[in-house]
Amino acid sequence: MRKNSKQAGRKHSRATGNQRRRHIVVIELDHKMKVREPGKPHLYVTSTMRRPQDLLDRLQRGKRPSWMKGELVRLRQDLIFNYRPTTSKKVIDRRLEETKLRVARMGYAVNGDAKVWSVYVLDVDPDAGHPLLERGRLNRVIYVGQTSKDVDTRLKEHRGESVGRKGQYLGAPSVKGRKPRLNRELAPKRQVFTKEDAIKLESKHAQKLSKEGYRVLGDGVQKKKSKAQK
Repeated sequence: MRKNSKQAGRKHSRATGNQRRRHIVVIELDHKMKVREPGKPHLYVTSTMRRPQDLLDRLQRGKRPSWMKGELVRLRQDLIFNYRPTTSKKVIDRRLEETKLRVARMGYAVNGDAKVWSVYVLDVDPDAGHPLLERGRLNRVIYVGQTSKDVDTRLKEHRGESVGRKGQYLGAPSVKGRKPRLNRELAPKRQVFTKEDAIKLESKHAQKLSKEGYRVLGDGVQKKKSKAQK
């Protein structure tokens, strides 16, 4: 009797352990969801203790996040690493973030986020307001920034033509009142799909233009605080 009881306990323990194992699941959504790149559908990336197909069936019956529109097309397990199920919440959370970041960088919109980031360049008038004495070897002052908004919309914020709800200035303090103008020729042509990559591209491009002889304003270049630059 005692032996049967121990065997039943072990079976129950194994069953409970299996139920607690978490999987990474990627599901393709239909065309009603906004995309980042043509031909790359919006994805739902999540973790679950259910079998991937069981989760898909449940979502198709209507148990889904509020942001999700349209139909669920299919499982896209081809877009994840060959992760083994795990009982560790810490491990599954790390895998989830890694998967979301990786597919976003591939150009897929993920979990309601279809933002596309651009790095832009503004010509700045160094004589407007308090004159800027340091103007670089080329005697040109520019601003390098990054945004997920349309760059023309962001320009209006820098120029003070578009303000916050309470009338607050939304642009960069370093270009306020300096008549900024878009310089599309100096801006990088490619776009990126994460804030992290946008910041890296902003920094890389700002440093490149600084080496070419421009005085660069913005977060991308670490500026020395000196009287000549104020």
